[in-house]
Amino acid sequence: MEPNQPSLTYRIVSGFLKTKYDNQTIFIHSASPEVLYDAEEEYRAMLYEGRFQADWLTDKQILGILIKNGMWAETGDEDLKKIATKIEDIKLELFNNHLNLNKITVYRKELRRVEATYDGMLNTRYGFTIYTLEGFASMVKSQTILIKTVFGMGGANFWSGRDVSFAEVDKIADLVHKNRISIGQFRYTARTEPWRSYWQGTNHNPFPDIMKITEEQKNIVAFSKMYDSIHQHPECPTDEVINDDDMMDGWLIKQRRKSESERVAADVNTTLLKGKGMDKASEIFVVAGSKEEAARINNLNDMQGQVAKAQRSQVIKTLGTATDDKFPDKRLELSNKAKEMFKQTHGKG
Repeated sequence: MEPNQPSLTYRIVSGFLKTKYDNQTIFIHSASPEVLYDAEEEYRAMLYEGRFQADWLTDKQILGILIKNGMWAETGDEDLKKIATKIEDIKLELFNNHLNLNKITVYRKELRRVEATYDGMLNTRYGFTIYTLEGFASMVKSQTILIKTVFGMGGANFWSGRDVSFAEVDKIADLVHKNRISIGQFRYTARTEPWRSYWQGTNHNPFPDIMKITEEQKNIVAFSKMYDSIHQHPECPTDEVINDDDMMDGWLIKQRRKSESERVAADVNTTLLKGKGMDKASEIFVVAGSKEEAARINNLNDMQGQVAKAQRSQVIKTLGTATDDKFPDKRLELSNKAKEMFKQTHGKG
């Protein structure tokens, strides 16, 4: 079911959330620069001026406790990065196979499974952050902002003339969380009416006062610009892909990786190969200084290069050592050269 587009659009344009709490209508506004400044000062004072310094756990200590109790693996942080990459890989496959309904179903199911695993791991890894000084200070900062941005029907602060109840603050914070606009909703709103008319009618500048723009308004502008750029791209995907967030992510991932590969290739040519007569070489061996650098260099191989590398690795694993004539890609290359020489010598037959 699609989100209520007119309601979301008008909420974003209005700059506040209107909701009910304890049978009262309340308005939750975006924080002004002054409110954010005060909250940030409070946050920094808690961290760096000696307040609440005793008995707080550090992130490193929490990580140790998680590992000790079997809740997190020693390699957990690296595993998270690998799963994030796997999510990207699946989205890329969704885009590459967007015309194959059977594969779309399979990849979509796998994507949801891997995303659930990723979210669960994130919750485990960072679910105890509140017990760190940084986590507690962040919570106080959020409470400080909320207290100053909730108003009643008459326009007065919700707690005006009475003591702030932190039980109420927590409940209203839950309301804010439940009513937050998801990334998917922002994206759908950005590419549909009535928002598109706002966007086009204001010449792509619906919120000219930068000092008053809200986070929701910043998000909708960012996604609107993203879709404008996509439509202007020489390899713009079909509407079917654009309207499917997973496939659209796959297209964006493909473009980003292509750009990164070209950038790395240019860097390698400039820093390692320039002036060494290797610009026309079919194969180049480059020594990497780290795992990250090795990964970047490996990604310079196109699909054919990746397949050839995998085949060679298997040959070496089987034989222990090997010469060029043992590698499938080299044997094919030598065979093609022999055929070409035969044609040149004896003519086409």
